[in-house]
Amino acid sequence: MKPSLKAEHELVPIGEDSSFAVREFKLQRFTSPWHLHSEYELTFIVKGDGKRFVGDSVSRFHKGDLVLLGSTLPHYWCSDKTDRKCHSIVIQFKENCLGDNFFKKPEMKQIRRLLGRCARGMKFSGKTRDIVAVKIQAIRTFAGIQRVQEFLSILDLLARSKEYRFLASEGFPETTGAWHDERIGRTCQYVFDHLAECISLDNIARTAGMSPEAFCRFFKKTTGQTLFSFINQIRIGHACALLIDSAMTISEICYASGFNNLSNFNRRFKVIKGMSPRKFRNQFQN
Repeated sequence: MKPSLKAEHELVPIGEDSSFAVREFKLQRFTSPWHLHSEYELTFIVKGDGKRFVGDSVSRFHKGDLVLLGSTLPHYWCSDKTDRKCHSIVIQFKENCLGDNFFKKPEMKQIRRLLGRCARGMKFSGKTRDIVAVKIQAIRTFAGIQRVQEFLSILDLLARSKEYRFLASEGFPETTGAWHDERIGRTCQYVFDHLAECISLDNIARTAGMSPEAFCRFFKKTTGQTLFSFINQIRIGHACALLIDSAMTISEICYASGFNNLSNFNRRFKVIKGMSPRKFRNQFQN
């Protein structure tokens, strides 16, 4: 049985004269291990190529990539062996970096939602990326109130943008931050609480205070997917977390994630992740 791959906790250095960290890395290769930290992290790749691991997501990164990660979301950037130079600029901040209640103010509503959405990791593209790329490179030269203003301007642009895609699956961080309807929130919580059990449509509909037929229509209209497609994604996301961060066998993970047989689990996993559970685990173990 392979040992679990625990994410290392990183202590982010933030100077006494600053509320958040702006860090620049110029290296032969990105060398940080699989890690996490309590700070949110915005990373802009100035130069470099390789594989990006975020939660249960594995994808390529390239020059110009812009990614926002939520607090305690495990990640690392693995440079290609052919890379001779890598360069990134990173902003790291805690939710209370400007005061315990600052992001709870009415004017911060959009940014507060952004901080909920990025629990899964968000990759930005298009004009949003281009504008923020300029700002994130400029913020290095600012100090005092101008630095704070530029920081808030960046968050505001990201919060209002629709040019993004999520990285980790819905099930990996087990968050309902992006699900604003109260009934959907209760549904998500029910799924998380009964993940390894047989989940009944009648029970979920009852939780939402609706008939099964009405709830199915409501869920599909609100989320764009069927309830059982969503449940399978949550279960596979949970399985990914166990494959990465536990020493359980694949068979044990299958049943712990709510699947009643191994062949069905392998089939669903491959449909959603594009590879077998064993291959997925090997990518992280290696």
